[in-house]
Parts: sequence; C-alpha cells; structure tokens
Amino acid sequence: MPRRHGRRGRWALAACLLGAALIEPSARAADNVTPTQLEAARRLYTQAMEDERKGDWAAALDKLERVATVKTTAATRLHLGICEEKLGHLVSALSHYELAERQGAQEGKQDVIAAVKAPLARLQAKVPRLTLQVPPALAQTAKDLEVVLDGKPVAKGLLGVEMRVDIGTHKLEATASGFVKQTATLEAAEGSAQTIEVKLERERAATPAPVPAPSHAPAPAPTPAPTPAPAPSSAPTSSSPAPLDLPPRDEPRRSSAFAIGTTAGAVVLLGAGVGSFLYAGSIANDVKDQCRSLLPAECDAKKGPVRTWDGVAIGAWAGGAVLGVVATVAWVSYVGKGGSRASLQVGPTGASVGGSF
Repeated sequence: MPRRHGRRGRWALAACLLGAALIEPSARAADNVTPTQLEAARRLYTQAMEDERKGDWAAALDKLERVATVKTTAATRLHLGICEEKLGHLVSALSHYELAERQGAQEGKQDVIAAVKAPLARLQAKVPRLTLQVPPALAQTAKDLEVVLDGKPVAKGLLGVEMRVDIGTHKLEATASGFVKQTATLEAAEGSAQTIEVKLERERAATPAPVPAPSHAPAPAPTPAPTPAPAPSSAPTSSSPAPLDLPPRDEPRRSSAFAIGTTAGAVVLLGAGVGSFLYAGSIANDVKDQCRSLLPAECDAKKGPVRTWDGVAIGAWAGGAVLGVVATVAWVSYVGKGGSRASLQVGPTGASVGGSF
C-alpha cells in the first residue's frame, strides 16, 4: 500500500509541475490566446494527467491534443509522446519525444529533458525504418508513377529516403500508366531497416481471338443446267458479258468513339485538377491557422498534404491538356475522312451549322 500511495504522489507532483509549466507566464503564448483560454487549457491538462494515471491513454491523448491547439509546451509534447507510445503509435510518439527534447532545451526545462531521455533512446532503437527505392529506368519511363503506403500516397521527394514506420504489417501499392498495378505486403519488425525496390511490369497487348476455320461440308451434286434457248438471229452478238448495274457502295465512315472518349477524358481531368486545387487551398487555410501555435518543423510537416494536392492538380491539368490536343486531332481526322457532313449557313439574322455524323 505505501508503494501505491507513493506512485499517486509522484503522479500528482508531476501533474502540478507540468501544469505550472503549461501556464508559466514567461512562456510565449500566441497573441490571440486570452487568459480565459489559458485557464481552460490548464484545467484540461490536469484532467489529461488524471486520465494518464487511470491508464485511459486515448482520453488523455484527446485532451492533450486540444490543449496543444491553445498552447504547446515541452511538457505537453512529452505527454503526447507517452500517450502515443502506449497506444502503439510509435512513429508519432518518437516525433513528439524529439520535439519535447528540442523545445525543453529552448525553454530550459531540465525536468522534461531528463524525463524524455529514456523513452527517446528506446524508440530510436525500436522504431523500424523503411526505404522505398525506385530504379532510374522506371522513374524515367513511368512519369506518373504513384506509390501508396497503407492507403496514403508517398511524396515523390521521399522515394529513396529512409522513413519511419510502425511495427507490423504494411500494404504497398504502385501504379503507372502502361504498367500492371503491383500490390505487396511487408512486415516491419522492431528495430529493422528495410529497402524495398519498386518494380512494375509493362501491360501486354491483347491478342485477338483465333477465327475458327470453316467446316468443309460435302458439296451438293450438280444439277444439269437447262439448255439455253437459241438467241434470236436479230440480237447483236458480243464477245464480252453485259455490265451489271449495281447500286453505288457507301464508303465506311470513321467511328467517333475515340474522339468522344478523349474529349470526355480531358474534361474529367481538368475538372479533377480544379477540385484538387480548391481542396489544397482549403487545407492550406487550415494549416495556416494551426501553424500559429506550432514549431516551424512541425508546421512544415503539416504542409505536405497541401503540396501533394497541388501536385495532383498540376498533373490533372497537364493530362487534360494532352488529352485535349489528342481529342482535337481525333475530331479533325474524323471530319476529314467522311465521319461527318456539316454545312455552315450564314443569313441576315445569324449563322447556323447543320449536318450528320
């Protein structure tokens, strides 16, 4: 029993010390944070410490994240890392520990620096590392290569760069135009360092189905041809057969399916580019508000999705422009080869176009 009371006493002392650090007047708070908000954040921080004492790490993490929107101190970073580690989110926990150590040095919080030293060293040795390597030949031929790890696209700038991943099973996908989609799973063990090479195979052209040979049915027995009646002596004779009067054959018209398809594709890509650009702007506004209370390094990390969606918008616009050129050529070719008949009529009240496809 004394040991149990001693543990509660340590938790209470830690909560008081770190709570005081949270609202220390010397700490620089954001200009738009009022004393009332700081007081509310202090109470929320104390509740989070109580959740930690009970072992309710999810509830504590939720409260600490809300506290961080008002004011983020080295102590807050430390406890965010503790909650993330207890929930098994080792990569996030390690990031919080590193920021807590850095911010603790800036704020002169020796208690935070001492408390974070052991978990920081433990996770640095425990968290697996993964490098996704793209061969130069594939990078040159597959310009629209997209690599997805656990459902989230990997920025092209991070291909070939070592990344931290959580322990366990991860799903890897790679796609590119003209290549077969590849899906793989990998196991990240504790303390492991893996390098995975992204490989894609080109799509094979579809081979036409063989045409069955005609069956040889027995030929019917010939029937004797009737004896032609002699031509009247007055009919003129000719050494060549009389020409047949056949109706004129319609030349085949070129299908407009390819032109329609490329036009629709260009419209879809351009629309997707606009949607991605607007969504990136929405994320950028949110990140701008969040960055007021974050460190530069963390703020820069939150800008990754904005860059990714901007890249998607640029790629979609570029693809739409290319398909637009292809569609224009297809329509010109279609019209020029008899695919349509069109006429332009100009009158005193305006112009009209008519025709058929």
